[in-house]
Amino acid sequence: MRLLLQSFALCPLTLALAAASPSQGAAFRGAYPGCADKEVLRQAFKDAKDSSGAKAAALLKSKVEAGQCIQFAKGQQVSIDERDGPLWCVRRTGDLDCYWTLEKAVDPNPPITSSGGGQGGGQTGRKGRR
Repeated sequence: MRLLLQSFALCPLTLALAAASPSQGAAFRGAYPGCADKEVLRQAFKDAKDSSGAKAAALLKSKVEAGQCIQFAKGQQVSIDERDGPLWCVRRTGDLDCYWTLEKAVDPNPPITSSGGGQGGGQTGRKGRR
């Protein structure tokens, strides 16, 4: 009987672990780009001499205009799919595509609001692989 009770006590823990998603709810801290190809972001931020970020901003703006990247809006809700150092791959709510962005752009624990962030503000970009 004691063994049966112990197994029932573990049941909620087991169910919680089984239902847990690998993605995590988050929201953008501000307007930031995201790119399907991680190498675009690596290329944008590899120049240590670009302390102002002007070259990175120009490159990413051109990629958004070309449809290779998208622009996320402040407060836009996403789920964190992958992490690779300072680069995180996030998915828009209800979207299957993952976009790489800077870790500092995403608040992994945003405050809960009734208005939500929704999908507004993001531009659709060319679908691609990482």
